[in-house]
Amino acid sequence: MIRVMIAEDDTHLNHLCCNYLTKDNDIQIVYSAYDGEEALEKYKELKPDVLILDLGLPKMNGLDVINNICLDESEVDKCNIIIFSGDGYLRSNLFNASKVFRIIPKSSYNYDTILSTIKEMHFIKNVLTDKQIKDYLCFLNFNIYSDGTAFLIEAIKIAYDKPVLMKNVKSIYSKISEKYTIPHNTVKSSIRNSIDTMERNTTRKEIETKLNIPYSRKLTPKFFIPLVVSHFEN
Repeated sequence: MIRVMIAEDDTHLNHLCCNYLTKDNDIQIVYSAYDGEEALEKYKELKPDVLILDLGLPKMNGLDVINNICLDESEVDKCNIIIFSGDGYLRSNLFNASKVFRIIPKSSYNYDTILSTIKEMHFIKNVLTDKQIKDYLCFLNFNIYSDGTAFLIEAIKIAYDKPVLMKNVKSIYSKISEKYTIPHNTVKSSIRNSIDTMERNTTRKEIETKLNIPYSRKLTPKFFIPLVVSHFEN
């Protein structure tokens, strides 16, 4: 699911854009803002995957919204804003262009173009590296040198690249077993053992704090892998 936020002060255009995009089953509109201050506040709160931003917003223009978003270190490597504007001056003074995936002039405003741009943006999202996953699992007290953790890293990468596979964790095990030419059950039990070992070596309070969840259940792979994927997506 691609979480989209729209910031457009023209109520008619805002509603039309929302209605059109939500016809696609992969799109979820998380918020519609009508001025720049509201857009900035809700972006920081909701952290959408994509921001569709009109530069000519009241209270705070789109340039200032982008500049303020870029002050957040977690936003540095994200390129997730689509701009639509008819104001050439604002576009020419776009200093933080690294945040902007594409500019769509209002003269060629087209919902199909916006939808295809969102899909394209989501398709080429940042690659998740082994080092990023290892560092995070190390932070969670995993033994990063075990076979089970190595398979878990593979599982997280697969789930990050193809989120639909998280609906059936067995399909993820199958891909790993095919890659390493080992039995499916070996992958399954190794990943389970890795997570179980982490749980035995970590206090309940640590798990709740580090994963930001109420820890009232066993961390099965089906529950744990989406948690880690969500961490890196956000």
